[in-house]
Amino acid sequence: MSISKQFVEMHGGSMWLDSTPGEGSTGVPEGTPLTVHNGNYTVSTPGAVIDGMDIRGQLTIKAPDVTVRNSIIRGTAGATSNQSLVKVVDSSATGFLLTDSTIAPDSPTVYHTEGIRLGVDGATVRRTDISRTVDGIKIYADNITVEDSWLHDFAHYESDPNQGGTPSHDDAI
Repeated sequence: MSISKQFVEMHGGSMWLDSTPGEGSTGVPEGTPLTVHNGNYTVSTPGAVIDGMDIRGQLTIKAPDVTVRNSIIRGTAGATSNQSLVKVVDSSATGFLLTDSTIAPDSPTVYHTEGIRLGVDGATVRRTDISRTVDGIKIYADNITVEDSWLHDFAHYESDPNQGGTPSHDDAI
């Protein structure tokens, strides 16, 4: 498409594409090969790139400039204590980028409290599909960018132990 756009612009025209985040335009691109990792996954290498993973546990970022792309993070199956599927709260984890990924538990429970917890300045979430947790993204930092992402179908429980047994209050961000 970029070559077509350049050609059209050389001849005085313009070309663009409008899209709405949703199924087919967010999450792991169809056909992406994924490597399964059973259990929690912690990244502590600066500049690491996590690409094409199917993480069946919690993803924790503890290093700067980490990129996670084309990956699915499912959280711990049958969680019995509060869990963020992606957790970025370590003070060294600046410059985090999550792109073209899917954040959703296979078997949601009331303890899948957050899809993503961002507690470090300067993180970016792009073209990510987040669903089936109580809350989509919890932000406890500044300069956070969430763009072209699809936050939808959050879990709601009539009796949520995190709310004193009253109904959960599910939020996108």
